[in-house]
Amino acid sequence: MLVTLSANLLFVNIFKICVICVLKKLKVDIFLLLVANKVVLLGKITDYFGFCGGIQSCLLSILLFIIRLLLPRGAITYRTKTLNVAYMSRNSNIVDCGFRSVISSVCELCEWASAERRSGKRIGLVPTMGNLHDGHISLIRQASLECDSIIVSIFVNPMQFGKGEDYNSYPRTLNNDVQLIDGLGLECMYRVFVPEVSDMYPDGFNSVVKVGGVTESLEGKCRPTHFDGVTTVVLKLFNIARADAAYFGQKDYQQVCVVRKMTADLNLPIEIVTCPIVRDQSGLALSSRNAYLTDQQKKQATSIHQSLLLAENIIVNEKCRNVETITNAIKNKILNADNAEIDYIAVADPITLNELKSIENHKKIIILIAAKISNTRLIDNKIISIQ
Repeated sequence: MLVTLSANLLFVNIFKICVICVLKKLKVDIFLLLVANKVVLLGKITDYFGFCGGIQSCLLSILLFIIRLLLPRGAITYRTKTLNVAYMSRNSNIVDCGFRSVISSVCELCEWASAERRSGKRIGLVPTMGNLHDGHISLIRQASLECDSIIVSIFVNPMQFGKGEDYNSYPRTLNNDVQLIDGLGLECMYRVFVPEVSDMYPDGFNSVVKVGGVTESLEGKCRPTHFDGVTTVVLKLFNIARADAAYFGQKDYQQVCVVRKMTADLNLPIEIVTCPIVRDQSGLALSSRNAYLTDQQKKQATSIHQSLLLAENIIVNEKCRNVETITNAIKNKILNADNAEIDYIAVADPITLNELKSIENHKKIIILIAAKISNTRLIDNKIISIQ
């Protein structure tokens, strides 16, 4: 009886608020504040980032439907003490990411991160371009174990794509990505940062972060502007999040070296954490670009990892120290697969990435490979200890 009466009073109040909003053209955030307060009257929502349950969930769905009917659709982001609602414009690839975790505003993320820091919390940053897979999830889980609060950024960065590369076709699965993160059951506080290109690179943006030396070989030679785009966006994310640690995967090994170099050169107060490569059952390193591959091509792509295992066996068990012998074995293994093309094979120092002519007197090396299977470019690597 009490619930019915409260619900009736609630809808009367909602109707009044809707009328006031339309007639007086109040701002959207004021409208949402009033509505949220009315919903809270029906029950306590004590978890700051928690999902509403039961009656509250139903009422919120109805209220959001009313908002859509009465108000112009635009970029709306609102947060109260108990509620987080995110909507993006029609031009965005974000649609109804839910109540829990999404922040699209640079200013809002700065505010959230500042509040976490003031509370003495350690913040972790996981930069991604979305289309999340188990490799990304491993980074998120590692960050959640080591930090009190984490930020997962999802941003397909146009600056790191060269002419003729796959920026426009790069897989964008934002709704699924957010649902995947929300479903992990993370015990720490977290936010998913999903800025628009115009937020990261507004009109008049004309700055580039350029790191020398380590960027000039391998990926830097094949994709000349790639690392300038990477370092520029990563530095922006570091400045926005002001995190204590940032988490990257070993699969993009040269990228990690570049970020470490930038961090050291610019005295950035952030720890760079590298997490192991995650592979599927066949050994193929997980990558968002694997989505381009057919099942048959995925089988062919396993030749890359198999060639690394072959090289390890030649070095460790057969005691081969000749770099040319090692690279030829790798090349033959990869090219045995149909439609395979090699961009580079490098045997290098794992710290400097200087390519080696001999691995004598080296306790540890890294072998890095970039190859195409049909039109899909894949990278992989393996660190090998030499006894």
